[in-house]
Amino acid sequence: MDDQKEGTVQADRRAALHLALQRIVLLRETGPKSAAWQRARMRTMWRLQQQLAADDEVAAQSTRIEDEH
Repeated sequence: MDDQKEGTVQADRRAALHLALQRIVLLRETGPKSAAWQRARMRTMWRLQQQLAADDEVAAQSTRIEDEH
């Protein structure tokens, strides 16, 4: 049961990160045009992508651990 809850939490987190990334990408067209704002937007995009990659790595490691048992 705990594994199902953990999987749901991870799926919810991943969905939230994807949504945040989509929104920040779309802000290029609708957000402020200042260079400082665009730099902050790019840093946020980079951070979100790193978080998604880290979550992928954690999920892959947990799958490998389960497969070994």
